[in-house]
Amino acid sequence: MFNRPTVLVLGAGASVPFGFPTGLGLVAQICNANYRNHESISPLKEQFPLFQDALRKSGLSSIDSFLENRVDDFAEIGKRTICREILSIERYGKSVSKKETYLKPVYESNLFGFDGNWYRQLRDLLGLDTDKFGANLAIITFNYDRSLEQFIFTSIKNSFKLSDEECASLLSRIKIVHVYGSVGELDWQNLDSGIEYGADPKSEAIISRAANNINVIRKDEIPHTFEQATDLLQQAQFIYFFGFGFNEDNIKRLELKKMGKNANTAGTRLGIRGETWRRVMHHLKISSDGGSRNFDENYWQDIPIDDYIRDIGFRNLV
Repeated sequence: MFNRPTVLVLGAGASVPFGFPTGLGLVAQICNANYRNHESISPLKEQFPLFQDALRKSGLSSIDSFLENRVDDFAEIGKRTICREILSIERYGKSVSKKETYLKPVYESNLFGFDGNWYRQLRDLLGLDTDKFGANLAIITFNYDRSLEQFIFTSIKNSFKLSDEECASLLSRIKIVHVYGSVGELDWQNLDSGIEYGADPKSEAIISRAANNINVIRKDEIPHTFEQATDLLQQAQFIYFFGFGFNEDNIKRLELKKMGKNANTAGTRLGIRGETWRRVMHHLKISSDGGSRNFDENYWQDIPIDDYIRDIGFRNLV
């Protein structure tokens, strides 16, 4: 359990061990998709080839970056294709083409493997004391998927003899902010309009509902989800970045300089080296008043998340 206010900031790399793509991977999946006539995007099927071609030729590595500049042209088709890809992975464990109708759903099975599964390590740290479950922990995620929420919910349900409502109540103690939105609240989070984990990605009705939960952000816009994230960072004493790429726009929107002056930052920086890492360190070291913030480079490692938790660990545990 965490003994002081702690925030985990999760980038796309945090969901990769569970079959979800990186930012560039999601762009590639959409550009290579073969479902322009599929029911899930049928209301906009004439627009799909134009969207797909523009995304490919933009040369950008993030669907978010592409849509923020083409929001008036492709916002709705972009949101639908994002949901189509994420729900496909939730249901089948992979991006699925129209031809692959033979696939059997895997649902949660991808979440409960053992190799590289840092969700299991986090679950161990959350402990078995229901009175203190989730204390001092908040999560900011840049990912559209709900894999972490579903993992913790299912884990609670199988760890304790509790109803769905009781499990949902326990999990709600952990503030989770999807800054770019998600494919929707889960059915146990919202009994009226929630979308089950692994819902059918071929259903136009489900894709339409899911798309309403995706945030397409215009250039220089700071939506309320980022304001919530900034508030959490200001209150935190320990901030861990896992699988985060430190995109300049995301750094700006998070307002990292507003982190508490005494906040301790740490985490993974897989593949972030050289001048890019020096730029990131500058953002992490300088506080809003121009002073220096606690920073120890030894707590930043170019290793996978599960290796980090095992070998470096969290500094603020009971």
